[in-house]
Amino acid sequence: MQNLNPQKCKYPQILPISALAKLLLPILKLAGILTQRYGYRGIGRICLIFEKIFPPLIVKIVLSAKLVFEIDLRDYYWSRMIFKDFKYEPEILSFVKSVLPKDFAWIDCGANMGYWSVIISSMLPPDRVFAVEASPDSFKKLKRNWELNGSRFQIFHNAISDTDEKILLFDLRRRHAAARIIKSEKEAQGRIVETKSITIDKLIRETPLNNYNGPIVLKLDIEGAEYAAINGAAKTFAKKNIIIIYECHGSDQECISTSFLLAQGHHKIFSLTSGFPEIHSISDAQAIKSIKCKGYNFVAVPAQFNFSKIKTESFLKDLQEIN
Repeated sequence: MQNLNPQKCKYPQILPISALAKLLLPILKLAGILTQRYGYRGIGRICLIFEKIFPPLIVKIVLSAKLVFEIDLRDYYWSRMIFKDFKYEPEILSFVKSVLPKDFAWIDCGANMGYWSVIISSMLPPDRVFAVEASPDSFKKLKRNWELNGSRFQIFHNAISDTDEKILLFDLRRRHAAARIIKSEKEAQGRIVETKSITIDKLIRETPLNNYNGPIVLKLDIEGAEYAAINGAAKTFAKKNIIIIYECHGSDQECISTSFLLAQGHHKIFSLTSGFPEIHSISDAQAIKSIKCKGYNFVAVPAQFNFSKIKTESFLKDLQEIN
């Protein structure tokens, strides 16, 4: 990586690794400027063309003096990070900074390429941040970003589930963000690989978190496996202070994860949208999820968890700006 002087640099810095990536980067940036008002519609097609024609177009995005995230310009999901006005899930970062106590632990379930683990690991000790990814392709990229950031968090190549050491089928769909565990090969829409399961209970039991008494944040983005993940954390919920940040997709009108958490009755659920409304019923969640092709982030906190009035007011202001 180039030697950057933090006092002279403005972030983010986008550093192409190859001459070809350097050549094509301005083209994608221009396309982003032209399509921004339309939600970057059409960028996905450009990335797909890049993928068919070119080898990996790797760029490093230097988010700060302590944060580096490597992406492939052929990957629409992450290539949007090169656009000046694009921010990835800003409501989550705002919640972490504004509402959470400074002392917490983070388990990134379905970590993908490790974006959130990279961000959060700059705030916490190395034994407080864990990234778990089932896809071998995504895990390889996660490991690369782990290395680029000084290996300052712990990584696991497993599928979060309700059982340990079970061999599960993982469907590597064309879009890595949609890859998921399947029950049989008949469900597959892409290449199938086998991956070994791990429960949250086991992960915590066999890491320094077993002796940690502060709040633990579970970031769940595991494409429909949230129910199994929560079932595999029963002992943890009984003994630990658990906060869950999870995605409930607009296409899931049954709101499976939200329904399960509401039925348990151990957590209060809030939508990370403007107003930070509490979710009392499935209909509350359905009303928020108005766009079927969009993912919506929610947070579930222990019933006894009390929000600081000052911190909540700061968070609400952030949400107004984001939304």
